[in-house]
Amino acid sequence: MKKGIYLLLIISGVSILGILWFGNPKKSIPPRGVQTANTIPLTRDNNSAVPSSVETNAVLGKSNTNDITAKYKDYLAGKINKAEVMEAMISERNMQNQDFYGKVIDQYGNPIVGADVKGNIMLDGLGTSKEETHTTQTDQMGFFQFTGLHGASLGVTVRKEGYQIDVRGRGYKAPIGQTSSPDDRATFTMWKLRGAEPIRYVSAESRIPSDGTSITFDTTTGKENPNGDLQVTLSRLPLQVRRSGQKFDWGIKIEILHGGLVEENDAYSYWAPASGYQPSFEFNISSNDIPWHSTMTQNFYIKNSQGQFGRMQMEAYASVTPAGIKFDLWINPSGSQNLEFDTTKQIQ
Repeated sequence: MKKGIYLLLIISGVSILGILWFGNPKKSIPPRGVQTANTIPLTRDNNSAVPSSVETNAVLGKSNTNDITAKYKDYLAGKINKAEVMEAMISERNMQNQDFYGKVIDQYGNPIVGADVKGNIMLDGLGTSKEETHTTQTDQMGFFQFTGLHGASLGVTVRKEGYQIDVRGRGYKAPIGQTSSPDDRATFTMWKLRGAEPIRYVSAESRIPSDGTSITFDTTTGKENPNGDLQVTLSRLPLQVRRSGQKFDWGIKIEILHGGLVEENDAYSYWAPASGYQPSFEFNISSNDIPWHSTMTQNFYIKNSQGQFGRMQMEAYASVTPAGIKFDLWINPSGSQNLEFDTTKQIQ
């Protein structure tokens, strides 16, 4: 019994050593705000121009694990060296099945025909890795597949002229059963572009009181203006924070005067809703909340006092004195709901 436990511990140690030696494919979190790359890779982040990634790997089967265990026993017996054990582990990883079935649709659910799809197979090596690239196109149903592929991981990128895919990874939906098949495909949703219109973009930072005094800004300039239409009110109890990490009760109220706002959680924030706007949004946190935090980050669609549609990203910082806010605003002055943004058409 003790020998069995000892062997398991040693095998676990070798597995950890292998991970530390060769490195785990790293999973990156799709960042917000970059909207230029029409791709969603499903592999390790290889520091390419595409910032979002989700890793997909098969799990080693029992027979494979037994083979590695046998190799390790040979190593302990002095029959093979450490490099040969590591090579066996890498070989098993590179033999994982990477068949993948997907479909590509637009924001209306229509299939996208003729989208270019690239599948990158990663093959691990002793200290280095290499990549194999396979290409295909979507059919009349928007379907595509890669079959007969083996490797450590698979990355999939999708491109189509006139379409955009969310770089935060929210344009990708895993199959219901988590493993794709002809009847249960992974879904890539792309936004069919209407064409960017002139958009006014402003970014601003400001200090605001913590005692509930309201501060008003102009949504067209981002500047503090008592006659503006963006009003922010922050309250903190106790009013004075005496030490770093001190927990406190706090809340913030955001209002669009003579207009409204609605929370934005879309994969594509390119089209403002026509209705559903509320005059204000409130965020409150208690010192007893778990987890507790002293910041708030929220995204909104807005309709300002001039009837113009836009979107806003806002961050509030309650732990500093005075408190702070940062907001970015994209406003379409034409009154159109179209929020597709092109820096070459930006209104200064």
